[in-house]
Amino acid sequence: QVRHCRWVRAAAQRHLDDLKRQRRKAWPYRFSEWHANDVCDFIEKLPHVEGVWSDPHIRLEPFQVFILVCVFGWRTKADEARRRFTMVYLELARKNAKSTLTAGVSLYCLCCEGETGPQVLTAATTFDQAKKVFHPAKRMVEKLPELQEAFGLTPWAKSITCADNGGYMQPIHAKSKTQDGHNPHLVTVDEFHAHEEPGLWNVMRSAFGARRNPLMFAITTAGFNLHG
Repeated sequence: QVRHCRWVRAAAQRHLDDLKRQRRKAWPYRFSEWHANDVCDFIEKLPHVEGVWSDPHIRLEPFQVFILVCVFGWRTKADEARRRFTMVYLELARKNAKSTLTAGVSLYCLCCEGETGPQVLTAATTFDQAKKVFHPAKRMVEKLPELQEAFGLTPWAKSITCADNGGYMQPIHAKSKTQDGHNPHLVTVDEFHAHEEPGLWNVMRSAFGARRNPLMFAITTAGFNLHG
């Protein structure tokens, strides 16, 4: 049995199988090409904020497109505004632009999902690590006055506010006992392998109750612990 990229191949096969299942009247999900394209189109309008590139705007790689269209394209038939998936686990080797992609996802969820007062939180074991996602998003907003104008975005030192819907994006760290009281729409958890206990994860998951379309988005390298 070939085990190379086993879970990647399984995810791709699930997507292909589900495209057939959606034709069944009783199956509760459908794939929305509009939602799948919309998130990709939004992120490809964002600028690079680090390094030197021939194209100043982000250009998604095929594997990144696949991730985005699976997460945002699959919808419930009963309410197309609701995503099928509420939890994402993305494990990639270093230097595959996890933070840049997640920054784009965070800005999309802040601006484009029709949520009232969306709270978009970037979480990690330390505040500095949480800023690995927040800072690229902040720089993207700073470099695009048209994005600021379109959604009423204002970049601050430790948050990005959205005047159009009353939402905000901010980094937080893993002192879970201090993180009660949030009402998140999206929580991104950076370097998930480095979390020694599930406190922050559990607090954030339990805070989703008042949201109709929440999303937990964990990104990580593999780490060194082979047991979990």
